[in-house]
Amino acid sequence: MEEKRKSSFGSKVLKAVLIFVLIIVVAAAALIIWQRDNIISAYKGITLSSEDIASEIADSKSVSEEALSQYETPVLRDFTLEEEEMIRKGELTVEEAMTRILNEEDGESSSTQTETGSNEDTEVSGDTEGSNSSGSVSGSDSSKVDENTLVGNAVKKMYSLKAYYIGRLGSLEAEMKSEYMALSADQRSKSAISSILASHMGEVNALQAEADSSVAAVLSDLSAQLSSIGADTSIVSTLQTQYQNEKNLRKSYYVSTYLN
Repeated sequence: MEEKRKSSFGSKVLKAVLIFVLIIVVAAAALIIWQRDNIISAYKGITLSSEDIASEIADSKSVSEEALSQYETPVLRDFTLEEEEMIRKGELTVEEAMTRILNEEDGESSSTQTETGSNEDTEVSGDTEGSNSSGSVSGSDSSKVDENTLVGNAVKKMYSLKAYYIGRLGSLEAEMKSEYMALSADQRSKSAISSILASHMGEVNALQAEADSSVAAVLSDLSAQLSSIGADTSIVSTLQTQYQNEKNLRKSYYVSTYLN
């Protein structure tokens, strides 16, 4: 009887341990799935050089520019990595950066929507300045003009948001650098950098969430507006994919720059 009781107790303990281990495994798996992009970005940043990652960023930009080449928009190109680094370091303002990538006739108006990174609604009227049309248009030509205008406005907002948040990230980086430089010479090390980064991860994550939300709002508006005129909405998923891809590559680039 005593042995049966011990056996039953041992079985219960074993079950409890197995359940506990299962919970840990499930939680770890969920964490890996949830943080999959960050884990991949970190791994790539540790294992690749910043030059290799910069090359991948350039390739990603080319994909975006190719997808947008079918539209007539006031945006000539994406920022180069060098320009983005200038924005991050405070050497180039959002307005100055936007002027570089816009058609000359659209450059002056860009400053009204670049500094705040806001998601104000895209307005499309009969006057489509910045497009390559003039006079009256009808039928499919009119739809194409509207499509070009909608995509052009959305892309301007996305690049403006990119510059804005790169600048915000640069300001946060400058703050972390100041903390590092305040350390004594013998305290300055890669582990110190990691510690400072860890202490600011909450701010970094909040900034990323804000940027994600801003971009999602722009793309959601674009999708609805394109659908309302019966236009192809595939550009929306392309822009979303490229935004996510380049965001992850930039994380890798920062990791590689500071830890390698």
